Amino acid sequence: MRSCVQFVLALLLLPGLLLAQGTTGKIKGVVTDRESKEPLIGATVSIPGTSFGAATDIQGNYVILNVPAGTYTLSASYVGYQTVSVSNILVSTGL
Repeated sequence: MRSCVQFVLALLLLPGLLLAQGTTGKIKGVVTDRESKEPLIGATVSIPGTSFGAATDIQGNYVILNVPAGTYTLSASYVGYQTVSVSNILVSTGL
């Protein structure tokens, strides 16, 4: 088990994420292994305290849709890795 190996959220965030019905946006990015830079397939990315989340695809990409505008913390987990959180993720509408 590689419990001491952390993985990085290479969040490809657009500062003012996609407009969706005027009050929501989206968060998208990629989850990779910090050392090898390989994508982590099936990693879980979520917004703690909400029902919003997504799993990564074969390239490590994820998209969380219909996120209300605001500032969030994202959490990513994957079997055998330490959970990683990233704070102050801004979701805006109309951009």
